[in-house]
Amino acid sequence: MRIRWEASMSVDKDPWEEHWKPIAMKQLVGRKIVKLSWKNKFFSEEYDDAKVLHLHLDDGQILTASQDEEGNGPGTLFTSIEPGCYF
Repeated sequence: MRIRWEASMSVDKDPWEEHWKPIAMKQLVGRKIVKLSWKNKFFSEEYDDAKVLHLHLDDGQILTASQDEEGNGPGTLFTSIEPGCYF
């Protein structure tokens, strides 16, 4: 999703902090990952050379890393498991 400026947003505040962060917190905090899947498909497009990681949550949501906010292809999920570790 793209952050869209709305008239109700304060000039002094970051749109992410004011609008998207509370939505993300409500939807993700406390959720559990119940399944992982790797597919060659990212939404509706196939990528022969890439395995796309999908995180399945206990409420039915599926999280997938994207290369950009427009969903133009699969992306990388970096972790703190060890330096340089990513999926």
